[in-house]
Formats: sequence, structure tokens, C-alpha cells
Amino acid sequence: MFFFGPIGQAILRFYPIAVERNIFSNFYHQYLRIFRKRAILLIGFSLIPLLICLLCNETMWALACILIPLFSILASLNTYSYSLQNAARKRILALSLETGERTLQQLAGISLLIIISNDPIIIFAGYIIVSIIFYFINQHFFNKTFPESNIAHTGTPADIISSEMIAYSWPFAIFGALFWFQNASERWSLELFQSTEFVAQYAILTQIGFQSTSLVFTSINFFLSPILFKKAGGLKKEGQFEEANKINNMYLAFILITSLFISTFFYVFGNEIITLLSNESYTTSAYLLPLIAVSSGLFNFGQYYSNRFTLMLRTRLLMFPKGIASISGVVLNILFSYFWGITGLALSVFITQIIYLFFLQYFWKRKNNFLQ
Repeated sequence: MFFFGPIGQAILRFYPIAVERNIFSNFYHQYLRIFRKRAILLIGFSLIPLLICLLCNETMWALACILIPLFSILASLNTYSYSLQNAARKRILALSLETGERTLQQLAGISLLIIISNDPIIIFAGYIIVSIIFYFINQHFFNKTFPESNIAHTGTPADIISSEMIAYSWPFAIFGALFWFQNASERWSLELFQSTEFVAQYAILTQIGFQSTSLVFTSINFFLSPILFKKAGGLKKEGQFEEANKINNMYLAFILITSLFISTFFYVFGNEIITLLSNESYTTSAYLLPLIAVSSGLFNFGQYYSNRFTLMLRTRLLMFPKGIASISGVVLNILFSYFWGITGLALSVFITQIIYLFFLQYFWKRKNNFLQ
């Protein structure tokens, strides 16, 4: 996420700009150049835990330090291909390939686990095998969709779009790392101040209430983002941002209405849903399911409200609301878990989303003051 996620964000945003400028070949070769540098950095950083594991005679963990970076590199390359295919209106192809890869990865991982070893690390070997297969499949379809990718890049535009992509993408690495720390602190806090049983209950709540709600909006956004970025383009023509933002505002209204419906559904059928999808013993926390779903709705509202910043190519400003929310979230997670347990943690997550939305609007309204 730290090394390759930001590049993926830049690829999706700058594809329509590259098409608009008629420099797709330069754009393609430049993002590959940036990717190679990140891949080398990732491998270099992974050598540290690899050496530590070898010195401690932890052979399987040392193997994990090799397999996980390799899988991350291959999976990221494939994800970039899916994103560009989707942006080029090859949506069924992109969705089919991505779904096929994810499904076969699971099957390959489970098969190796049963046939070769019962150590879970073997699953990554299955993931890597499937990712390699789909890398070559992607290359075949990618060359058909983008024949200009085989043309060598030349000239200044390549350097310009490379610097623009780096400037656009690096803030994602910063607030992405902060968000990871905030998210991890939820379980750490419960484990430290309550018990492992509460961690399990919270995991069930977030899997059903938070992740399932987010999945609905993420699936829609898979198709929506390329449309928004194409409408915005390079912001050189009058009304490009306004047209894209109008569509995004409609999606924000949809998120609010859908989140309210999902939360009401969880309020009425929370016990039955948890019993069906997990175990009846976890229904003691079912009363928190609607609050978790509301928090997910607010989180996704904030995520897609932040499209305003990405459409305007002002991702640096997002570091402030996202950073403030993440730091506040860590503090609240610790305090609320200590005093009120799992109920307090659910409240902490809800309040953190309110803080996130407040500062998103605050910095958006004052965006011109910060970047003059």
C-alpha cells in the first residue's frame, strides 16, 4: 500500500490527462519507470526483516519476507492494467480479469495448503503463481487496447508528466500510512485494555457492518472514478471540474441514502445477520452493528467527498484532514476502549468520521488560501 498504492492513484487520475495531451506512450513508460524504482525500494526494505529472520533461524518467516514483496509487485502491476482497461471503457474485460485472478488465487492457495504444506505461508506461493499467469494474460489484452504502449517515449512531456504524477501521488503514501496506524490501533486497544474475545467480536462487527457497506460503494466507484477523471481531464477547459463534481455530488447523496437504509436493516435484523454469517455467540454486540454501518457510510462519504481534491489535482491538501482524523482516531481509540470497551471503540470510530468530514469541508472551503 505504501509503495504501490499511490502510483495506482496517479495512474487512474493522469490517464485521461495523457490521452488529452496525446502522450499516452510517455505516460505509460514513465509510470513503469516510477514503479520499478518503488519495487527496488520495497525489495531493499524487505531485506532487513529477511536477515533478522534468518539470524533468528525463522526459516518460514524469512520465506514470507521474500514471497510477500514478490506478490505485492506482481499484484500491483496487474491492478494497474485493470485500472487502465477500465478507464479505456473495457470494463467487462477488466472486471472479468480481476475477478478471475482473485478467485484463482484463493483456489491455488487452498490447493497448495492441502497438497504441499499446512503452513499458511504457502498460500502466497499460490497467489504468486496465479499473478504471474495473469500478468502475461494482461499483457496480451493490454497491447490490444493500448498499441501505443509499445512506442518508445521521447521528449520533454515524459519528464513533465512524471513529475506531475509524483507530486500528485506522494501525499497518498503519507496519509495512507497514518490511516493504517489508526485502523490497527482499534484492535490493539481492545486487546490491551479488554480481551481477545472483544477483538473477535469487533472483527465480526467491522467485517459485517463496515466492510460490507464499503464494498457496495467501492464496487460502484470502480466504474465511476474513470468517468469522473475523464470529465475533469487536465482542467484546461472551462467547466471540466464543475461537470465532474456535479456527478460526484449525486454519488454522495446516493451514499447517504444507501447508508441510512443499510443501517436501518442492521438495526432490525442485526441478531439474525450475525448468527447467519458468523456465530450466535457474537450477537451480544449486535446492537453496535447499526452504528458501525453509519460510521462506514460517513467514512465512504468522506472518501468520495475527497474526490474534489483529486479532481482538482490538490492532493497535498488531503494530508491535513486525513492526518488530523487519523491521529485523533488513535487517541480516541485508546481512551474510549480503556473506559468503555467495545462500545466505546464503536463510538470512537463514529466520532473520528465526524472529525474527518468536518476538516474535509474546512480545508475545501479554504483551499485557495493554503495553495496561493
